[in-house]
Amino acid sequence: MTRGVDRRVIVSVFAVFLPLLMSGCGEPSGPVLIGSYPMDNRDGLLADQEIVDIDTEVSADGGGSLHIYAEDRTLVNLYELSTESVEGNALVARCQVKSESLSGWTTFELWVFPEDGPVRSILRISEDIGRTRDWQEVEVVFPLRDNETSPKKLRLALNLGGRGHLWIDDLQIFSTRIQEQD
Repeated sequence: MTRGVDRRVIVSVFAVFLPLLMSGCGEPSGPVLIGSYPMDNRDGLLADQEIVDIDTEVSADGGGSLHIYAEDRTLVNLYELSTESVEGNALVARCQVKSESLSGWTTFELWVFPEDGPVRSILRISEDIGRTRDWQEVEVVFPLRDNETSPKKLRLALNLGGRGHLWIDDLQIFSTRIQEQD
């Protein structure tokens, strides 16, 4: 009789605590995907410049990519997304990038529109993009301030510092937690 009770107690304990252990007690276990853009069509794309088109011939995944041809310094607004909250203290933009005869610097720019406080632009130079390079994964981290973890919206843009071609494919935006700098 005592043995049967012990088993039920053990099963009850596992039933209560196992889901808590599996979920990490509410903390995100890693990056959380908040936006995914295959870049093989113009759906949701903000850029309407003539220098931006969908290239079905050049692509990292075979489905098409966003092609930008710049004659000079150029700002290309990519996507805007709304999110109720960001799981963590940073956003990460990850994509496949190819360049040809690209001069100048290239920066990713994140515009954060917080519920309270001023709009803020965060620039990140990507040293991996430039001149002529074949497809490679590029990842850019954007640290957020405390009042920016519940933004009304976010906008991702790309600044090209000079003339050349740039292709972007499979853009993903993640929220994550990074170790804070002192």
